[in-house]
Amino acid sequence: MYIPDSSLFIPLLALTSRTGLTYEEAINLWTALIQLLAALNLLLVWGLAQRRVKDSSWVSHACARSLFLGWTMLSPVFFFTSLEFPKYALALALLPLWPMAFVNRRFWFLSIGAIVLSCMMHRAAIGLFGLAFAGTGLFFIFKRRACRS
Repeated sequence: MYIPDSSLFIPLLALTSRTGLTYEEAINLWTALIQLLAALNLLLVWGLAQRRVKDSSWVSHACARSLFLGWTMLSPVFFFTSLEFPKYALALALLPLWPMAFVNRRFWFLSIGAIVLSCMMHRAAIGLFGLAFAGTGLFFIFKRRACRS
């Protein structure tokens, strides 16, 4: 299979197809693995956010955010995306790991690794990273201004 815009996903797909699986079965296997990866990443971020929280009122907000993120990552829309666009879905599955440095500063290497892998999986993740970077910058600018007044 030749795809001019190949990513790391295509050799992984070819490797699983060499084990005797057809391409359809390999794609189904990788779809299930992408869904599992998204769920594990979500649980990791949620668990670290819960450990970091001291204020009990903030805990309920963190749980609500985690549930919203869980629905986003495990929704039927994401399932359809992982079926039809597996490279893009694999890049999106690493998305919950991007803000890990903000949850716990010891995991900055995990954030950087997730960003690099996402961008290597699909180039649309580069645009998502640009939006995330701009949004984070604006957040810190407005947070600093709000703290001064």
